[in-house]
Amino acid sequence: MNAKARITDPQTSHDAAESVQNMTEKREAILHIFKVRSSMTDFELMEVYQEMQEFLPLQSESGIRTRRSELVRMGLLKDGGERRPNENGRSCVVWTIVK
Repeated sequence: MNAKARITDPQTSHDAAESVQNMTEKREAILHIFKVRSSMTDFELMEVYQEMQEFLPLQSESGIRTRRSELVRMGLLKDGGERRPNENGRSCVVWTIVK
């Protein structure tokens, strides 16, 4: 879905339409990583995203987690039922792509 604003709409509408498009591109980048790796924790996702940063839209760690969460709500990713420790030893959800 491409958000659009009418030519006669105020600049704020054009800015909003552009930000929706950016979110879509950012979600697609996260989904692409899961298509390649199939499952990972948020921490692992951050590491992979950083490694591929030059090919992907710029996102903060918070933005990456938010886009991943949106993909879960959209039914494209799910809790795979596995847990792995993060760098601090805390148990983390291993997210997986829905096939």
